[in-house]
This record gives sequence, structure tokens and C-alpha cells, in this order.
Amino acid sequence: MNNEVSIEKLASDFLDYKHALGYTYRSQTCIINRYVAFHISHEGGIVPVKNIVHGFLEEVSDSTEILRCYISVLREFCKYLYSVGYED
Repeated sequence: MNNEVSIEKLASDFLDYKHALGYTYRSQTCIINRYVAFHISHEGGIVPVKNIVHGFLEEVSDSTEILRCYISVLREFCKYLYSVGYED
């Protein structure tokens, strides 16, 4: 894949994709942006990796309901990345 692509660009593309499908994705946008900031601060690569995702989820695990919401959004983001050719 293109080495010039960043996690910010991929996240933006994902949110554009969701909006194009008709989703408002307001709170989910905040979750993605929060994850991207965490990912960058932990020197992650272009795509999410297990240890950074787990660290992020541990940081936001105030309640089971919130955790489920974050997991769902990150799962959709990762499925999107896989569908456009990012596997690691």
C-alpha cells in the first residue's frame, strides 16, 4: 500500500464512506478521532494493531455500554480497512 497514507487519512476516508452510505455517524466520529489521537501518541503505524487497540479500550472502559460502543466503531473501521486492502 501507499506509504504516504496516514491513519488520519484512512479515518477520514472511512468517515466519508459512512456518510456516503447515509449514516450521520456523529458520536462515532468522535470515537474515531479519539482513537486516531491515541494511535498517533503511541506511535502506531498506518493501521490499528492489537496492543494499541487494547490500550485504547482499557483507557475508555468506564462502563460496559461505552466499551461496547467503542468496540463496535473500531470493528467497523478495521473491517473497512481490510476491505480496501489493509491487513496488518
